[in-house]
Amino acid sequence: ASDVYKRQRLGWDDTNRIKAFTVLRHPVDRVWSMYRFETRMCYNCKNLTDIYDLIDNDKTYGYDTLCLAQLQNHETANLLSSDWPANATDDEIVAEAIENMKSFFTVIGLTEELVLSTEILGSTFPWINKTVEGSLERCSLPHDNSAPINNHCILSNRTDGRKGYLSSHWDLPDHPDEKTRLAIERHNQLDLRVYEAAVQYFKLQKIAFEANKADSERV
Repeated sequence: ASDVYKRQRLGWDDTNRIKAFTVLRHPVDRVWSMYRFETRMCYNCKNLTDIYDLIDNDKTYGYDTLCLAQLQNHETANLLSSDWPANATDDEIVAEAIENMKSFFTVIGLTEELVLSTEILGSTFPWINKTVEGSLERCSLPHDNSAPINNHCILSNRTDGRKGYLSSHWDLPDHPDEKTRLAIERHNQLDLRVYEAAVQYFKLQKIAFEANKADSERV
């Protein structure tokens, strides 16, 4: 009975089977997390605002293109079917990204709603549920927004008489300051629009999930 309710409420039929899911993160949090995790390897221990200045002034020689791409509308780019021409408008790009997101993925989760997202995923894809019938094992999907213990970004002269430098950790906060946040937002306007669409879609999934859960409990 629950499978029937699920298909009816989520619009599935024999030609539209469950196939994939994605979990999106707020663009500011996603970019900042990437920066904290790859501060040294990707961004040479420069302030993120300085990296954006280099991007804006086309002075990124020597920086990995994949690292730089992570800082600019990366979620939108991942949702596009193909490379878009240079004259494509932002509205056209965002529209395709949102359409692909809604049409391809059976479940769209949010990192900020990770607990509920995992419940919906477990209901939709039973094999990744927290518990599986017939097993005592219990699985969970924790959210760990941690950076490396030592990014080796701070260099100081050795004091033991040996040549070279000692490296220590540049402790970055869990969230960016206001200036950095604004810079991230400015360079991720498309991602912000796509993410807002994902939030609205997630609300509909939540309604369907809770209704299906209530129906299953009554059966």
